[in-house]
Amino acid sequence: MDLMRSYRIPFGVSICYTSRNYKVVTSDEFLDLLISKGCVFAWYFHYMPVEQNADTLLLLTPGQRTYMKDRVREIRGVTGGKEFTASTSRTTASLRAAASQAAESGAHSTDLETPESAEHRCDKCRAYAACRQPTAESLWQKDHSERV
Repeated sequence: MDLMRSYRIPFGVSICYTSRNYKVVTSDEFLDLLISKGCVFAWYFHYMPVEQNADTLLLLTPGQRTYMKDRVREIRGVTGGKEFTASTSRTTASLRAAASQAAESGAHSTDLETPESAEHRCDKCRAYAACRQPTAESLWQKDHSERV
């Protein structure tokens, strides 16, 4: 980062947040460090258990997800702000639909030690998705009813 800053090369960071690090990677101290190093944008993405033995305990609880939604909006400047752009992505495709598309396209795991099918990955996340759904729907309704 220091080298890129010294040559005035714009750069950003990609940050995977988990149930264990979400408060640290969204803290003012962490963000101020990135900004002081010359970082001009940050991309946050949600941890997903993508290998056979991936730890599903690293998935955020519904409350932690709500915190992240609010904190990322604050970082972006919607309700506060930092001196760089933070971004997240949202997709409307279900994990089940994505797994079906992966199977139809012939996509397969490239992990030679413990390959994992899309169906297996979906199965690991079903309980999590069911737990998250009521909170997600409530937040979606609240956010979109305020804009109308």
